[in-house]
Amino acid sequence: MQSMTGYGRSEVRQAHLALTVEARSVNHRYLDIAVRYPRIYAPLEARMKQRVSAYFTRGRIDITLAHQDSTDTRRALLLDHTLAQQYYDALQRLQESLGLPGTIDLSLIASLRDVFKVEEATADVENDWDIIAQGLDAALQALQTMRRQEGEVLSRDFHLRLQAIARQSQSIRQRVPQVVVEYQQRLEQRVKDLFA
Repeated sequence: MQSMTGYGRSEVRQAHLALTVEARSVNHRYLDIAVRYPRIYAPLEARMKQRVSAYFTRGRIDITLAHQDSTDTRRALLLDHTLAQQYYDALQRLQESLGLPGTIDLSLIASLRDVFKVEEATADVENDWDIIAQGLDAALQALQTMRRQEGEVLSRDFHLRLQAIARQSQSIRQRVPQVVVEYQQRLEQRVKDLFA
């Protein structure tokens, strides 16, 4: 017997990549898989879901895949110098035509749309699949173990409750003849009291 709720986590690391994979499950009639991951791994979503479905047939399974490093080397900050110059020139023309006081400074230009862009560096996600699969397997095995352990606890609890019900049922069966006699005596006493 397996519980429907559980949690599993794994951390995997290779030279160029360190990932944390978390797997959570709750009760659901069918298998419902949700996967959250860095955008760069979108092409691998179907494979990730297929991997999860090899482990489970029921439940809502949430998978979270995250880079461990906060300083992700797969990102690049890009400056659109041409666009910044165009913003600056347009702001100068606006200032001159309206006769506005003030200066056009770096903080103003930097706050304008698309002057800076954060770009995900391209990576060969196929090369990353092996480590992702390894992390998924470890997290899913941990989740499966937790569901099995919780299922064993629930199974023991059910058996104890069934035994208690069986004892109560036996006690009731033993008392049935006595209850009938007691009820008959009370009824006879009422009839006597009515005619007395």
